[in-house]
Amino acid sequence: MEQERVAGFTGITAAVLVLILGSVPYLLGSPAAVSAYYTGAPVGPPMVALFAILEVIVLLAGLRRRSDPATVAGIAVVLGLFAAVIAWWWAFTIEAALAGGVTQFDLFRNHRWAIAGAASLQAIAGVMYGNAVLR
Repeated sequence: MEQERVAGFTGITAAVLVLILGSVPYLLGSPAAVSAYYTGAPVGPPMVALFAILEVIVLLAGLRRRSDPATVAGIAVVLGLFAAVIAWWWAFTIEAALAGGVTQFDLFRNHRWAIAGAASLQAIAGVMYGNAVLR
């Protein structure tokens, strides 16, 4: 039970981190630059953010026992894996020059890798939650 709670809260934390990282460009850049940055690939952070929101809802439902834990575990794994695959796909296909249009900060050049890393943590936590529930 403790492993389940730790994995669930780790997944929720990672999903919230994805949402926070996804909103940073909106705070620092112009809407046109953010639009170009986020739509430079077929899918990107808006879709990852959608999966993160759903992951939070699903994991909270599982942790509070409002839904079947095995079903929640399966959904959490799928959402986490989809979010990670899409985030890494976007991170590798987006042109690095588009990040410069959002802001001039050198730190921002690693933003796409941070989103992909947080989405990967979300996927790992989903797998850990599934492992803990199905034991």
